Amino acid sequence: MVRNPADGSTVAEVATASPQDVDRAVAAARAATTAMAELTEFERAERLHRVADLLEGRVGELAAQMTAESGKPLATETRDELTEVAGIFRLTAEETVRLETSVMPSIEATKRVFTHRKPVGVYALLTPFNFPMNIPAELAAAALGGGNAVVLKPSEYTPLSGAALAEAIDEAGFPPGAINVVHGDGAVGAALVTHPGVDGIGFVGSNTT
Repeated sequence: MVRNPADGSTVAEVATASPQDVDRAVAAARAATTAMAELTEFERAERLHRVADLLEGRVGELAAQMTAESGKPLATETRDELTEVAGIFRLTAEETVRLETSVMPSIEATKRVFTHRKPVGVYALLTPFNFPMNIPAELAAAALGGGNAVVLKPSEYTPLSGAALAEAIDEAGFPPGAINVVHGDGAVGAALVTHPGVDGIGFVGSNTT
């Protein structure tokens, strides 16, 4: 149950993920890793810009939703957070096309030695309530820009903002399964970060997250 901290009213009902739900989310992300890795940096950047476009077109709606579930003021907090989130995706898009690698000389004149970046795979992202879209955006944009797939567990107090962010990412044209969301408390987070199908973890929160 998601409640408005200002008046205690019910904002929404969100199902808590079961261990099987976590398994399915990780499996979906794993299945998307090949398609994500095959996107060029410019294709990923294009999609990150689309996420920003979608969020900018929904600032009023999403800011009101964030205020309802978090209690943050609309005029001075949540609208600004949405604007900042769009900027995070645009900045990450520009950095994605500048992912440099080293090229070194070889002892053989006709050869060069270079490094090639490869995605890590599946990232589990666990995020807190106080910046319900900003922090998920910082972690998810970087992971996606690097060609990884994501399973996001937003705070159980502000799940709607995390879900809305994931919807925008999905609509932007990333491969199916590139972004997945599971809801719940620390037990769900524990199941996610200890899952054998997870390759990396992005975490901001307390030890109960």
